[in-house]
Amino acid sequence: MANKLPFHMIGDDAFPLSMQLIKPYPQRNLDRTKRIFNYRISRARCTVENAFGILANRFRVFLSTIQLEPEKVVWLILAACTLHNLLIEKNKNSYLSVLDVEDTEELTILPGAWRNDQRLSHMQPNFGRNPTQIAKMQRDQLAAHFMSDAGSVLWQDRMISASSV
Repeated sequence: MANKLPFHMIGDDAFPLSMQLIKPYPQRNLDRTKRIFNYRISRARCTVENAFGILANRFRVFLSTIQLEPEKVVWLILAACTLHNLLIEKNKNSYLSVLDVEDTEELTILPGAWRNDQRLSHMQPNFGRNPTQIAKMQRDQLAAHFMSDAGSVLWQDRMISASSV
């Protein structure tokens, strides 16, 4: 039986690697496994950005700091997701035209229309936080999973080859 890992949040270099937050390997001296891991994490981050971008584009309350208690923010997010799903059900063709689309044959990502709207503010890089050995081991285990029969996808080698040209 394979090692079980907890769920993780996905971040970029602005965030410190931790047991709860996984981020890419630094961009130097990457072997094939680490390059595939970085591609897969980047792809997941794009999916999350897409989902949040659509919510923020449709429900402007997510474009700034929400001045509510955390419990109410949870209800706000659940309500927005419910309305989002209703809009998809009732008006799928025009509503989903805002999505990013990854073309694994052409090795490109076509940006969704939501990216043309007001930009969300970006966090500044956060330096000086060293990850724990356990966090590094979890990232290595996830990288190994992406290389296994159970965790790999057919196009991952093509995508990392295209990005190194």
